[in-house]
Amino acid sequence: MKKQSLIRMCIVAAPAVIALACLLPDGPADDAAPAEPSAAAGELPSKQRRRAHFPAPAGHDAHGDADHAHAGEHDHHHHAAHLSAKKIAKFVDMLDADEDFVRAQGVFGLANGRAVTPELGQQILAMIGETDDAALQKVGAWAVSRSGMPNAAEKLADLAVELPNPAVARRVVENLASMRSAKAQEAMASVMAESTSATVRAKAAMVLGSTARGDQTTLNALVDSAINDVDASVRSAALRALGSSSSPARRAALEKLSKTASSATVREEAALQLERAQMRLGDPTEVAQRFASPTKSDEPTDKGQLSHSL
Repeated sequence: MKKQSLIRMCIVAAPAVIALACLLPDGPADDAAPAEPSAAAGELPSKQRRRAHFPAPAGHDAHGDADHAHAGEHDHHHHAAHLSAKKIAKFVDMLDADEDFVRAQGVFGLANGRAVTPELGQQILAMIGETDDAALQKVGAWAVSRSGMPNAAEKLADLAVELPNPAVARRVVENLASMRSAKAQEAMASVMAESTSATVRAKAAMVLGSTARGDQTTLNALVDSAINDVDASVRSAALRALGSSSSPARRAALEKLSKTASSATVREEAALQLERAQMRLGDPTEVAQRFASPTKSDEPTDKGQLSHSL
C-alpha cells in the first residue's frame, strides 16, 4: 500500500520537476576549455612560481631528485628551495632584526624551506656566536647543518665544544648526526674528545655509535673514551655505543676490553654489552660464516637456475 502511494506521488511531482529544470540557465558545456588565468593577476600558481625562481639543481630532472652525489651521505642543500623569492627575502630581512626571537623565526623559516645558502650559513654562524639566546642558537645550528657549507661539520663541532649551555651543545651534536657524512663523524669524535661537559661527551658517544659506519677512526675514538674518559657516564656511553653496532670490529674491541681493561668497572660493562650484542645479533663466528658463503640449498644447480637468480 505504501509503495503504491509513493509511486503516485512521484508521478504527480514529475511535471513540476521538468518545468523547473526548463527555467534554469544552461551550464557550461562538458567539453568547454578551462578559463585562462587572468593577465591582470600577473602571478603563476605557487608550484610554478617556485620552479621559476628556483630551477632544479644540476643532476635533477622534472620527475624527481637525482641520486645523492655521495652514496650514504646527506647533502641538505641538495634540494631546491621550497620558498618563493618573496618569502626568502622576508626571512632574510628578519635576520637583521634587533630581537632574538624575530631572528630565530627568520632562521627557522629559511631552514625549514631549505633556503639556507652557504653564505647565509656563515651569517647565521656568526649570529650564534653573538647571542646568548638558546632558542636562536639551537635553530641556528640546525640551519647551518642544512646550509651546504663545505666546513659545516667542523664549525658545528667547534660550537658543541665552545657553547657554555650543555643543552644547546647536545642539540648541536644531534644536528651533526643528521648530516650523516664522514666529516660529521670525525667532528663528533672531536667533540667526544674535547668537550668539557660530560653530558655532551656522552651524547656524542651515543650518537656516534648509532650513526657511524664502523670505520677505524670512530672505533678508536670510542675505545679511547671507554678507557680514558674521567667521567663514568661517558665511559659507559662509549661502551654502549660499541655494543649497539653489528660491526665485528666493535664486538672484538668489546671482547678485548672485557679481558684487558685496567678498570674492573670497564671490564664488567664491556662484558655486559658484549653479551647483549651477542644475544641480539647471534654468535659472531656463525654470523660471519652465514654471510661468507651460501648454504647448499641456496646454491644454483644449473645455469638456468643461476640466470634466474641473477
